[in-house]
Amino acid sequence: MTKKAIIVLVVLLIVVVALWMLKKSPDQTKSTIPSSSAPSAASLDTSPATPPADSTQATVAPKVTPSKTSEKLLATIFMDIADFSFVPKIQIIRRGIPVTWTNHDKAIHTVTSDTGEFDSASLKQGQTFTYIFDKVGTYPYHCTPHPRMQGTITVIP
Repeated sequence: MTKKAIIVLVVLLIVVVALWMLKKSPDQTKSTIPSSSAPSAASLDTSPATPPADSTQATVAPKVTPSKTSEKLLATIFMDIADFSFVPKIQIIRRGIPVTWTNHDKAIHTVTSDTGEFDSASLKQGQTFTYIFDKVGTYPYHCTPHPRMQGTITVIP
């Protein structure tokens, strides 16, 4: 089994567990993936991410509902580009929520979809890139100048 196939299987397992958790407690506004090393609720807010000890962990974005005065979703998920890594490496979000990556490195990076769905172009230190994921699915991405930098966004309904 190839490394890519294993990654895809792990991401699918994470999505299944996340969906199971959401079904189990639909009124819960923040969900975590059950495991002894799951991120704490504090790490699931929408403020800029702080790199966890293991940035390969997946986090689930909080459930967001439109306000009565606006049909637009008001939340944004913030991702970091730091130490030549995407943090978190795997992120599970709800459809329609914007994701913003911020480059904290001195090196230039990109956020480039493996399938051509999105591309940030070059991001200098402090610059950001935002993309709204409108379709349910799994979106692997990488940094073009540094192809070992990889991440995955999984979008759930």
